[in-house]
Amino acid sequence: MQSYFAASVFATLTSATKLTIYPKQVIKDQPVTFVCEAEPPSSTVTYKWLRNGNTIGTLTSSKWIIERASLDTRSNFSCIVETKNGSISRADIFVNVTARPGFIKKLRPYYGFSDTSTNVSLTCIIECYPLCNILWYKDDKKIDVDNPLYYLKNDTFPANYGTNDFESVESTLVWNLKNWPNQRLNKNDSQTKYTCKSDVESTTHFAVEYPPENITLSANTVVNVIENEIPDPVTCTAKGNPEVDYVWKHTPTGVVKATTQTLRLGELSRDQEHNYTCQASNKHGITTTELYFNILYKPSCFIELDKLDDEEVLICEADGNPNDFRFNWKLDSSDEDLKDVVIHTDFHSYVVLNSTRHNLTNYQCQVRNSVGVGNPCNRTILSKPFQIDISGVSNSVKEGAEVVLRCDVTTTFMVQINWYKNSKLLKNTTATTFSNKSGIIISSSFLRFTASRTDSYARLKCSATNKILEKYGIPLEKTIRLEVVYKPVVRLTSNETTFVDGKNQTAVLLCKYFAHPISPVTASWLKNGAVLKRMNGKYTFVTQRTLSLIIANVTKEDIGDYRCVLSNSVGETASGSLSLDVLHSPDVVVTMTPSFPSGAFFRTENIKIILSCKVISGNPLSLSKINWFVNDSLLEDYISHKLYQPQVGKVLLSNDSRVITLVDVSENYVNNFTCQGVNKVGPGPKSEPLEVKISYPDVPTKIIQHPETVFKGDQVTLECSIDAGLPSNVTYFWFKNNRLLDIHTSKWTIKQATLELRRNISCFATSDKRTSIPATTSAKILARASFLSRLKPYTGVLKSDRFVSLTCRVECYPICAILWLTKGQVIIPDALYDISTQVHAADFVRNDFESVESTLTFSSNQIQDDTLYTYSCRSVSPTLYDPDVSASTVLALEYPPEDVKVSEVFVEVEENHVPKIVKCEGKGKPLLNYVWRKASTERVVELGDTLSLGRLSKSEEGNYTCEGYNKHGNQSVNVYFHVSHYKPICSITFGNLRKQQALICDAKADTQDVAFTWKANSSSGSLQTLHAITTKSRSFYTFNETSDFSRSYICFVRNSIGEGTPCATFLPRPPSPAKIKHFPSQVLKKSNATLECSVDDPGFPKNLTFLWFRNKNSVHNSSRSTWNISSVSLNDRNSTFTCRVKNEAGLSPQSDETNLNIVAPPRFIQTPPRSLSVYYDYKNLTLTCRIECFPLCSIIWLKNDRYLDTNKSKLYYVEKSTFGANYEENLFESVQSILVWNITAFSGKVLNRSEPISKYTCVSSDSANIKSRPSFSSVVVVESSLSSATKLTIYPQQVIKGKPVTLTCEAEPPTDDVTYIWLKNGHKVANLTTSKWIIMEASLDTRSFISCITETKKGSISQADMFVNVVAFPSFITSLKPHYGFSYTNTNISLTCRIECYPLCNIVWYEEDAKIDTDNPLYNIKEEIVPADDQRNNFESFKSTLVWNLKNWPNQCLNKTSSPSHYTCKSESFFRNVNSTTYFEVEYPPENITLSTKTVVNVTENETPDPVICTAEGNPKVDYVWKHTPTGFVEGIGKSLNLSKLSRFEEHNYTCEASNKHGVATTELNFNVLYKPSCFIELETIDEKEALVCKPDGNPRNFTFQWNLTYPDKDVHEDIINKDSYSYLILNSTKRNLKNYECHVNNSVGVGTPCTKAVSSRPFQIDLTGIAGDVQEGMHVRLKCEVKATFMVQIRWYNNSKRVENTEDPSIATVSTNKSDIMTSSSMLKFTASRHHDHASVKCSGTNKFLDDHGIPLEKTLRLEVLCIVNKSYLSHL
Repeated sequence: MQSYFAASVFATLTSATKLTIYPKQVIKDQPVTFVCEAEPPSSTVTYKWLRNGNTIGTLTSSKWIIERASLDTRSNFSCIVETKNGSISRADIFVNVTARPGFIKKLRPYYGFSDTSTNVSLTCIIECYPLCNILWYKDDKKIDVDNPLYYLKNDTFPANYGTNDFESVESTLVWNLKNWPNQRLNKNDSQTKYTCKSDVESTTHFAVEYPPENITLSANTVVNVIENEIPDPVTCTAKGNPEVDYVWKHTPTGVVKATTQTLRLGELSRDQEHNYTCQASNKHGITTTELYFNILYKPSCFIELDKLDDEEVLICEADGNPNDFRFNWKLDSSDEDLKDVVIHTDFHSYVVLNSTRHNLTNYQCQVRNSVGVGNPCNRTILSKPFQIDISGVSNSVKEGAEVVLRCDVTTTFMVQINWYKNSKLLKNTTATTFSNKSGIIISSSFLRFTASRTDSYARLKCSATNKILEKYGIPLEKTIRLEVVYKPVVRLTSNETTFVDGKNQTAVLLCKYFAHPISPVTASWLKNGAVLKRMNGKYTFVTQRTLSLIIANVTKEDIGDYRCVLSNSVGETASGSLSLDVLHSPDVVVTMTPSFPSGAFFRTENIKIILSCKVISGNPLSLSKINWFVNDSLLEDYISHKLYQPQVGKVLLSNDSRVITLVDVSENYVNNFTCQGVNKVGPGPKSEPLEVKISYPDVPTKIIQHPETVFKGDQVTLECSIDAGLPSNVTYFWFKNNRLLDIHTSKWTIKQATLELRRNISCFATSDKRTSIPATTSAKILARASFLSRLKPYTGVLKSDRFVSLTCRVECYPICAILWLTKGQVIIPDALYDISTQVHAADFVRNDFESVESTLTFSSNQIQDDTLYTYSCRSVSPTLYDPDVSASTVLALEYPPEDVKVSEVFVEVEENHVPKIVKCEGKGKPLLNYVWRKASTERVVELGDTLSLGRLSKSEEGNYTCEGYNKHGNQSVNVYFHVSHYKPICSITFGNLRKQQALICDAKADTQDVAFTWKANSSSGSLQTLHAITTKSRSFYTFNETSDFSRSYICFVRNSIGEGTPCATFLPRPPSPAKIKHFPSQVLKKSNATLECSVDDPGFPKNLTFLWFRNKNSVHNSSRSTWNISSVSLNDRNSTFTCRVKNEAGLSPQSDETNLNIVAPPRFIQTPPRSLSVYYDYKNLTLTCRIECFPLCSIIWLKNDRYLDTNKSKLYYVEKSTFGANYEENLFESVQSILVWNITAFSGKVLNRSEPISKYTCVSSDSANIKSRPSFSSVVVVESSLSSATKLTIYPQQVIKGKPVTLTCEAEPPTDDVTYIWLKNGHKVANLTTSKWIIMEASLDTRSFISCITETKKGSISQADMFVNVVAFPSFITSLKPHYGFSYTNTNISLTCRIECYPLCNIVWYEEDAKIDTDNPLYNIKEEIVPADDQRNNFESFKSTLVWNLKNWPNQCLNKTSSPSHYTCKSESFFRNVNSTTYFEVEYPPENITLSTKTVVNVTENETPDPVICTAEGNPKVDYVWKHTPTGFVEGIGKSLNLSKLSRFEEHNYTCEASNKHGVATTELNFNVLYKPSCFIELETIDEKEALVCKPDGNPRNFTFQWNLTYPDKDVHEDIINKDSYSYLILNSTKRNLKNYECHVNNSVGVGTPCTKAVSSRPFQIDLTGIAGDVQEGMHVRLKCEVKATFMVQIRWYNNSKRVENTEDPSIATVSTNKSDIMTSSSMLKFTASRHHDHASVKCSGTNKFLDDHGIPLEKTLRLEVLCIVNKSYLSHL
């Protein structure tokens, strides 16, 4: 801090005073004593002490003791002795203080430098005055200055008064590495001791460090281990300094397995890859080595069916380690080995299949290796052909639609078809029907049902089975998923419904729904029936996964009813309403009776003032307490304070706390009153202060407007009128919004009246003696009617809109009205029309006066299609002189596109032919436009309604979309172009064939005769044919590392149509060596830099991944070739960067290293004061600038904006110095320049008083061509001691920021002919020529040197100068937030306050009202003085940061169980103090999550389970979400899970997710749904006996069974066995006829519905005979149907499913005979064959009542082939 003083001037006297000092040599931090003696000695002496000319006010004794000498003691001291008789004498002495050597910067105990370091140095800084020398020692031996291995850099620094550091010496020992062996440090050198020494010394231990190297393992890099055995430990060793740390990682995953040298593992399995990396590291680098455990295990196998040389083969492929395989084949029905048809290779064994094999054959393959024998594998072969298809549904179906599915099974054997839904057997299916042709049996079955939402995504399976398929577990089935679409089902919930304002609470409204399609779902939110619009920071609409509305920081404005409306492509659904209530503290206002304008002056005598505190708003409105404040102090504290003066005015309290009374109020009474209401939510904000100010009035002022009535845009004149009382020489001051205007006349004319004139306009008048009372008004400006929002000439109404809304907005003042008209008639609001009106306040930003907005709303049903309607709005003014305005619109009905269709939906065309033209048409208004696109792309094919394509290739096959659109929407329809008869299309991929790398060529063609040929280009340019392995639709070319990777490999494909376009590729290869560069080439500090990695050859394939390294450490991987480094720092300057590139084939070599060229643009880090005032005889005047810049810059000085050449001028000189980089503060190198006034060169050895004000500027030179030359200016004022003839006064004496200040300039003696000139910091103030200068709000700019120059007409000039210092009362720039929450794992915890205050204040911290001392071990307090900021008008400020010193806390972290605390930062100053308090909590993620029930809950089906409560510990408050575990759908928000009735058909697993901002904890809940059993009966063979098996489904499975016989109605005598939850009824082989069995199943839930099964005795047979081949037209056909069974049947005939009835032909009747209890029923069908019988299906069906009732089919069908006879005339006709 600069000291200022004024030297006293004395006459030259012979001194009679003696001044002595003890000791003679003054040493820093030692005591020093001054003794002043009068000569001769006298007891009547007064002593006065001065330092540097400044009086020491409190020191009057003859002795002055300074306890600790400092840099400030180095000064001129004076002692003045005055006797009672007026004799004065003086003695002077200059005290020079020395400083013994002491370290400012000493050596650290240890320094380690890398052996690759190029800049190696050690630095010491020693304070000593007089200056001393520093010597360096290595291992106690002095290092000579001519030692070639080192050189010294020495520098000196001036004293620093701010830190009390005396002059100091800096010495740096630098390693001259170019003279060292290999020009680098020797990493094999042992540790060395270096010492810097003066009278004090500092020693360090110096070591050469290097990264780990020579890494080795105690075992081979590949170790064989048998599966499930434990391998021996493996030890890793490496050399390095500092000591090497070891980490073992699992190479594929990066998971750490050990942090020691030795890797110890448990049992190893083949399921994981056992590659491990030993990573040896220290701070200089990392080296690694790999270890692989080769897991040996017995072989396993599987069998595939394939073709080899057009023969079907079974391939047994083995997997084992090692692969020394031996294969053995067997047939399931034989114990003998297969040998003749077996072929063995290294990894495979082939069995050639016999083409005459029977239906089902099971083959077994067993493999062994040197480890052991593996488990055999099996394959059962089905005869060909067989096929299973499901038809009936192509796309999705809507809920409620009828669904019919058909299943057709084509085999060579009989099967029974069953239908399953989600693995459950279905009953409502048709029986299996059979047809036989040429040995191929087609079995069919139908499934019919009505689609419901529960069927969506149901798995419907058609399963065909027989005994053989069941025995070998061969599935013959097909499954489809049914997609059922339905509109959303919606339920609205919320985390809470009641909130408290100001608690920063968040409301989460969850719109829970299920729908299909689940997306896209359109959601809208309504509040009180109106659509909510997005508001950043307030409303968040979550549209992913769960639809929710998040209302941040819930306030009282959020009270209301909310709904969500969801719609999908099926329909729209709205939720029920949900009400939110917000409690909030009360808002109050202070009213005064009698009422006076705020700040008014009034006369008073015995006045009684009543102040009332009234509630404006609050929820609840009732108050529990009212607090009154006087000047921000509680009323109770104010009354009890010593400053309370009842004689000026008394404050009376009453029983009603809402009212206080002021009595006996006298003149000059000024106080501010505020009140605060408290309800159950808490205290509300304080009311606006009401100032009660009592005074006697001065001269009144009033403002008159001319003319009285003025419209917007007209001219208006305002006049400032005063009553008599001021002299004629009056100056007027005008203000607008409290801002002074440059208008000083009584009248102010405004050319165009605007809304701004409505704001406060003030004026007052002033003379030399008095000032009038300011008058305030707002101009009365009217606005003629004009549209702000008018009707459009045309309005289109969507047909789907329920209502039509038309809006007009008219600006008018006074407010006008708006009428609506149609067909010339005024519209009156009624049942058809609704009119809403809103009055808008004036908008000062847009200069819009008050306006009225009217909206006409009516139903769109009133609008007919193809009809035009006219509606008008018209203003109606309340005044006669304001004309009305009107606007009209024509309205018509519109609708989006519909019924868009194409003339063809499927077009077939041969390749390279032109397809037919397709037309597109649709309806819509406005009329539709059309665009054609290739489906699933944005490529436009055609504009217009006609699609006319050229010749099509196979690649252009597919859907083409016609989109019809208008402004309301679009609708699309597809036409599919199928290209047939095309050449094959090929594609090449990479893969493997038999564990070898391979190129795979796949072909697509519409014929099966595809042939493949592989070729590769040779060096001569010709193509060489390659050998490949080919199947029907693909071909494999295998390769290895010896293959030629430079050649291209081509796959040719052809079929009977021709040869397709060949496919070409290269063999995969890794990229070439990586290259790295950075840009820009020169990077500015704190700017962004980009690194780019590239390769000359990207290898193949070209999908590259880039790996980035900093200082050889991996940073990150990316698919981008660039890496952006933001805000580069000093640490980045010393980093090296490399990269590598990877593709699927491998990794490129590493790039060369690169460094960022980082420069620091010039920036001031130390500046002189903005202004400096010194007396002319001041001796030590300096200005200091310090600038950070790299490369180093230089500093020049300007005086009054002109270059100051200190080399030529003797009046000044410059001291320069440089500083190294500071990595801790990210501070680059810097330069310092000190401009010193050479006082001895000035005239009279005093400063030049003829230049009272000068501006000095330090300017930086450009650094590194970055065109940045910052500068800083300081104004130096040299004050004179001359008496002035001008007097400059200021009111008030203490100028406060934000308060008014008045400067008054007076000529002495007073005269009327004076001209006034005002200067500010030496610059003339424009347009100010009066004797008074009023500054309405003092600011930082007010802190300046003010001069007033008076000049009389006679030419007499005089000047008065003053420095106006502005103080700033403490106020927060950065205060504490109301709440802070820190995670208990947080390692950086701090609170910061910044308080503006001048003079500077201090900040003290409190915890729960207890002061935190600076030596408290739990905290550190960091303090910083922030200079003033001119741009923000921020004065000097004090910044304090309270830092948690966690290393001294228990467990070195916060205690998450501790209770919250209050922390306060408070200012300490000479003025009023401010404080800020926060609520501090330790936060942690949710933990200890529990449920109110067990994790598995039993619930009976269709019952509602009890709510389940989820709880967890955590801070901040834990939020709970319940999710359906399988789908992730949200089922509830909040602790409680409330479900409706549960069904067995859904999976009822739920997850409770407890979360806060620090993490998530989960727990699972499962509802076990119990339900009564259902069952079905199947006929099976058990131990070669037929049995009925009753198979139940129920939960729990504690089943009891009962069998009944319903036909005939008899008891059941068969044997019954209950086993494994099934019941078996063994059928009697001697039974007769038909029986119907019923099975009843019960469990603990209840009695299930019985199931039935009808069975018949064996044997039975049905035959259809009479035709042995094709029949000719006209031939008589006789068909005989014969049924053999143990029961009577009636035979019926059907032709193409239509029953044949012929009562005249007796042969068609059924004839029955009985032989050996076998009933033979027969019937004949006779007819003449015609061409209409060709391909007809003739069916014979045997039935009776029992078979009909139970749906048992007994039938046989044949298909007729009729050969037609064609005569010649018919051929001629054709």
